[in-house]
Amino acid sequence: MDTKQAVYETTMAVVDKHGAKQDKLHAILLDLQDASGMNYISPEVSAVVADALQMTPAKLYEVLTFYSMLHSTPQAKYLIEVCTSTPCYFTKSKLIVDTLEKELGVKEGKATQDGLFVFHCVQCFGACDVSPAVKVNHVVYGPLDTEEKVAALIADLRSKA
Repeated sequence: MDTKQAVYETTMAVVDKHGAKQDKLHAILLDLQDASGMNYISPEVSAVVADALQMTPAKLYEVLTFYSMLHSTPQAKYLIEVCTSTPCYFTKSKLIVDTLEKELGVKEGKATQDGLFVFHCVQCFGACDVSPAVKVNHVVYGPLDTEEKVAALIADLRSKA
């Protein structure tokens, strides 16, 4: 089976799982992004989804670029989202950002050379009860209120890579 056929079949399996309806687009894109291995939606996958849902590629691209949790360029194996909304800010989200920069050796939005990590600062994802918090590939971790907790999370993720 060639690569184009594999992309088509994999994409259609996710579309079929949710139902080929435009109101399922967000869920479809999230599942496809997770399945990509690099946390993004490729142009080839976008084209298959647009066709399956009878949408224009431009309309699909509007959705893909509107939501901060969706990406149209390769990210990394572990996509870390740091909540920087007010509750997390006051409970040390800056400490998380500073520690991630130190532990990973990259600034926000830049992937590590090994392709394992990238982190972005985002607004609230609803984990105020465990702030300051991060979300790694849709799993929430918190409270991460010390450098040691952040470093331990990164070490744990590295050990699973």
